[in-house]
Amino acid sequence: MARFLDTAAIADRPLSTETYHALQRVLVKTGEAQGGHWVTEASCEPVVQELIAPWQTFTLVVTDTVQGLLIQRPRPEAGAIATDVLCWVALVSDPQTIATFADILLAHPAMQPAMQPEWRAVRQRLSDRDPQSSGRLTLDLLVTALEVSKGDRQEARATETSLAQQVEQNLLLSQVINKIRQSLDLAEILATTVAEVRQSLNADRLLIYQFKAGTVQPSLAVASTDTLPSPLGQSRYESLSSSHVPAVIDFHETDWLDVSLEQGDADCQGRPIAIADVTQLEGAPPKVVNFFQKARVRSQVIAPIGVQGKLWGVLVAHQCVPRDWSSQDLTFLQHIAEHLAIAIRQAELYHQLQTQAQSLESCVIERTQNLRDALAAAQAANLAKSEFLTTMSHELRTPLTCIIGMSATLLRWSFGDLSPRQRDYLNTIHTSGERLLTLINDILEVAKIEAGRTVLEISSFSLNTLAQHCLESFREQARDREIDLNFESTLLPAQDAFVGDPRRIQQVLNNLLSNALKFTDHKGRVTLRVRRDGQTAVFQIEDTGIGIHESHLPLLFEKFQQLEDSRRRQYQGTGLGLALTKQLVELHGGTISVNSRLDVGSVFTVRLPAQRLPSDAAAIALDNGLEPIPGRIVLVEDHEDTAGIICDLLTAADYQVIWVIEGSRVVEQVALLQPTVVIINLHLSGVEGRHVIQSLRDSLVTNHVKILAITAAHEADAEALSSEVLSADAILSHPINPEQLLEQVNALIAIATP
Repeated sequence: MARFLDTAAIADRPLSTETYHALQRVLVKTGEAQGGHWVTEASCEPVVQELIAPWQTFTLVVTDTVQGLLIQRPRPEAGAIATDVLCWVALVSDPQTIATFADILLAHPAMQPAMQPEWRAVRQRLSDRDPQSSGRLTLDLLVTALEVSKGDRQEARATETSLAQQVEQNLLLSQVINKIRQSLDLAEILATTVAEVRQSLNADRLLIYQFKAGTVQPSLAVASTDTLPSPLGQSRYESLSSSHVPAVIDFHETDWLDVSLEQGDADCQGRPIAIADVTQLEGAPPKVVNFFQKARVRSQVIAPIGVQGKLWGVLVAHQCVPRDWSSQDLTFLQHIAEHLAIAIRQAELYHQLQTQAQSLESCVIERTQNLRDALAAAQAANLAKSEFLTTMSHELRTPLTCIIGMSATLLRWSFGDLSPRQRDYLNTIHTSGERLLTLINDILEVAKIEAGRTVLEISSFSLNTLAQHCLESFREQARDREIDLNFESTLLPAQDAFVGDPRRIQQVLNNLLSNALKFTDHKGRVTLRVRRDGQTAVFQIEDTGIGIHESHLPLLFEKFQQLEDSRRRQYQGTGLGLALTKQLVELHGGTISVNSRLDVGSVFTVRLPAQRLPSDAAAIALDNGLEPIPGRIVLVEDHEDTAGIICDLLTAADYQVIWVIEGSRVVEQVALLQPTVVIINLHLSGVEGRHVIQSLRDSLVTNHVKILAITAAHEADAEALSSEVLSADAILSHPINPEQLLEQVNALIAIATP
């Protein structure tokens, strides 16, 4: 067989692999067309390598009139150009040669029985063959090759065009999706999409028709927000292929859309409705036909745009000539309509969100303004209240002094003897006057503390002596009610001396002891305990009274709060005592707390830190002034926002901050308060900060105070500044850096503290 297929016996030539496969297809189609048989190397695979090498593949076709053997040798002979796209191909059409080829294969012992019937049928058809059939094969192959080649080229071109269009449409769809994801401008998305989709479909007109809100299409409730002149809707976006295609964006005719939708399944499932030739529509009204003629519409496809289960509008493609719309075109339009629906819904949600945000912002602005107005009104009312209380307290004290003084005089000495009833009346007048005077004094004290006009009068005193003196003033009252009044002290002799405001501390203890006695039943017990905790004095007033309900504890230190029902009051009082007590304790920088059980009793605990006595130089200049306290800071700043920030920062760091607005009285205030550090803005309104600093340094009482100057950022490093604030201990520039502020203050406190 190898000699039989020797290249010297068979004419062959190098061809491309593509040409070889084309010849295979032509040969097989010839066999199919004439009802013949064809076999390949696969039908005798066990003997191929042995018999036909170096030829590797073949195709044998036999019909009643023609026969052909096409063989291929992929690897060229020595000396030829080796390439994967070339192969050696031979075409044999002689019946005798092909019959010999078949006989050799059939005779091989390795030929399987299952393969032999097909080969024997081929061999039978080769018997008694006309010698001229080889020529006819060549002619038939030529004709068939031309026809097949022409058909293949047309099919290839059609396939290539279809694939190119599909790639273009997929690319456009991706661009639309990206645009929807990246933009919320619905008008831009719709306008751009219309133009690009029309070009991709090669349509004469593409438009988006939006339905009017409240209108209904077959089986469709329409969702939109526009109020348009048409009862149905309006064309919103349109793209035309040329100036010869009339625009329909301003047309108000809508019957054509009704008729078009009726031709398809309008169930809002998103399936496009295609009409190849509108002239073939059955039962179209004259005005619909007139519209199609005026708009030059011969073919159209309509893709519904459904948003939230309702028909928002339609995407319409028009052609001026009849056109069979491909399934690929319909699928593309459907996908475009679906993604436009997403963009429309996205824009609607964004519009709703903006509306809600604007509404919320308006509400916040209005509420904020209301709160500001309410705060301003409350501040004004509080100021008016304080002024009123101060004025009225002074006005009431004058006649009360007369009432108390004259009643006391009459009780001691009168013109004639007093009857028992008269003496009782005078006692009642005198007692009521003193009670009323105490109440007025408390009101005046609260008003002064709230207005910031109260200062402590610091001196050294004995804690035990002060506490026992307070107890002695209540001995008679306790004895009358058979209440056991006790005093317990754990103070060592070295701990008894304390520095503070003894008058205010005594006022605190008197208020707490008075409360304890008032709410303790007969034969009860009230105990005053005193101890020291380092530099802090601790007072405890314990009673076996009625106790306080847990729900009432938050109201305990509020002004004018009575924990009893006003209709069932048993105990006298205005509700000012504990409120004033708390303010006096906090004025000392201390704390007050309570632990109470209903029907068991209460324990009030007061913790007061020790104060500092003024220095000798300060004592000469000040009468009963305040000594410097570690951590006390005076802030001189007339800008409210800046002052608020600094006060918040320093207060959070456990410093006591006193804010002074009026720059002209700084020296007087610092001399009175004796702070450790003064923070001053160099650019105060009405007074130069550097002059204030110099005045502080010139005063014998204030020259030891540490000064932190605050200036503008552009001046912080200027050489001229050093001469202006030469007396300042540190400089800080705007904007205020919290860490730098705390570092500067800590450093100055550390230097000032002995």
